[in-house]
Amino acid sequence: MKELLLYINKNKQKFNLPIEKDFVLELHSPLRNSRTGRCMFKVRSTDSSNYHIVIQDSFSLNGIPCIQNPYNPQFSSLVNCFLPHQRGQFNCYRNTYFWSNHLNGYSIQKIISRSINDNATWQLAFTFAKLLRENQEKHSFNSSDSICELFELNQKKIGDLSLFALFKNATKSIVKTLSSHFSTICSWSHGDLWLFDVIMTNDNEIRVIDWEWALKNAPIGSDLVDLYVTTATHILNLSEEQAWMNIFLNQINQLKPLREEIYSLWHTVGFDYDNCKNVVLYSLIRSAGRVLAQDGYEGLSFVNIYLNVSLKIHNGELTFTNTDHINLIEHPRKSYQLKAQDNLSKHHYKSSIESVQTVHDDTSSAFNLKAEQKIKIGNFQEYKNKLLEILRQSPDHIDAINNLGVLEFYEGNLNSAKEFFKNALILDPYNKTAEENLLYIQNNSNSKRVNKIK
Repeated sequence: MKELLLYINKNKQKFNLPIEKDFVLELHSPLRNSRTGRCMFKVRSTDSSNYHIVIQDSFSLNGIPCIQNPYNPQFSSLVNCFLPHQRGQFNCYRNTYFWSNHLNGYSIQKIISRSINDNATWQLAFTFAKLLRENQEKHSFNSSDSICELFELNQKKIGDLSLFALFKNATKSIVKTLSSHFSTICSWSHGDLWLFDVIMTNDNEIRVIDWEWALKNAPIGSDLVDLYVTTATHILNLSEEQAWMNIFLNQINQLKPLREEIYSLWHTVGFDYDNCKNVVLYSLIRSAGRVLAQDGYEGLSFVNIYLNVSLKIHNGELTFTNTDHINLIEHPRKSYQLKAQDNLSKHHYKSSIESVQTVHDDTSSAFNLKAEQKIKIGNFQEYKNKLLEILRQSPDHIDAINNLGVLEFYEGNLNSAKEFFKNALILDPYNKTAEENLLYIQNNSNSKRVNKIK
């Protein structure tokens, strides 16, 4: 720190510091047992308590260059709109440092907490969520490496190999599922987002701080999930378990606009139910890793909360509740699927089948579409087993449940068909397709046709 302070006082113009003043260097977070606490600094003049600049080194704990540092040009180009205007880098005693001006303003969390019943203050959070959603959507891409990269970061942050082994063992069943089915749309990620890190500056600009958990590759929407949960716990004082469960249950009125931003993003990128569920599982695992990195073995009891919620999701005990965004819980389809579905609706069955034959897509929504095609041309048995396989992997796949009901109806098994439609309505009481199919059977028990295939 002495060498760094000497460099700063000799190069005040580089940092836009008043030449006539002397400056002191302080640890950014001296009480935190984390990378930020040891590798990030604040600079103020000797005659003032106001800080001028923030400095962060360019290395992670084990000496590897930290490319997720937001002031590194490789990363800052993605998140430029959320960073301070004045920033740069310099070399000092064989090390590279990044610096920025200290942000003067208030965190959005502090603003809301002061006037928690004021809708205008809540709107600040929703405005930021919209900016975040739009930026991450703009920088989205397909990737299958996000789980591996998360665990590499977790291992570095946790440090203790025995503790990391406990964490890895506790999450292995969930990680195994994610790793085998989790080729998904990703974007950059802050990695530890809460409204305390979101600053409304004195110039009325929104900026974000504390990027030590940032990654260039994370499932899209995971930051918004973090923002929802941390807002529920830190501002509304919900328990961690209640906060995570309400991502699914949507019972927190103040946060419904934030949840809509999450689902709007997932809908735009074409996520189906499984994709959405897996992003939440990813976020839970990431949160558990952060707790262990910050609190060590003392955080194990806290981690159990995350793991218990993860298991409820993984085992199908906790499912999404359809509200205003019912289409987001049904299965948004890719362009080739939309074309195939359009041909089905026009009875162009051959064209519909041809449009998917050349596409390699192993997702459950793709299998379900193929089943619909077989139903339409009367080839029932061939894809019945495929639908059953979908349900073994995703017991709450509503489209597959409905289509099995349609198959049972066509085969004359009316009671079995009713049970499938009823099960679909248990999972989603607002599902019009299942509701209309069930009503059709009840009113036309002698008919041999059900039109509502979904």
